Amino acid sequence: MTALLLDLALSRRVELAEAQAAADAAETMEKLRPGSGAAVEQTAGGYAVYCGANSPVTQAVGLGLDGTVSEEEFARLEEFYRSRNEPVRVETSPLADASLFEQFGQRAYRASRVYQRDGSPAPRGGFGESGSISRYRDHRATNRARTSRLVDAYGGAGLCGESSRYA
Repeated sequence: MTALLLDLALSRRVELAEAQAAADAAETMEKLRPGSGAAVEQTAGGYAVYCGANSPVTQAVGLGLDGTVSEEEFARLEEFYRSRNEPVRVETSPLADASLFEQFGQRAYRASRVYQRDGSPAPRGGFGESGSISRYRDHRATNRARTSRLVDAYGGAGLCGESSRYA
């Protein structure tokens, strides 16, 4: 089996798909709970997403995959979260532009976790019975429906930081 080679183009596709899912969650939250404060801002080639305090969706994704990250872009990222009284959390690719990592270092940020996705070898036994990987399909409508169900089921708690239905 040929190993999957993670290059910049594939990394960008993976990270921006993740970023779009987070942006969709924030937009769905704002539609379901107008005034919730959920917000999305495009910056540094990716997205800064806020979906409530302590939400796992509240983070920046896809930064630095579209070239240099300027001091101004990074300052805008920090202000996005500072204005919401939330720490800056970033999920990024190791293939992001070096300028992003320089911005982290200049501002004394540190990595707290390392995740590996979409570059790992196939699990033992392959991918299902056929052993193949299907073409990418656009799952945005399904993701929006799933987000709506999660917000409804949990009342927003945990997913987007606050209770909605039970408030």
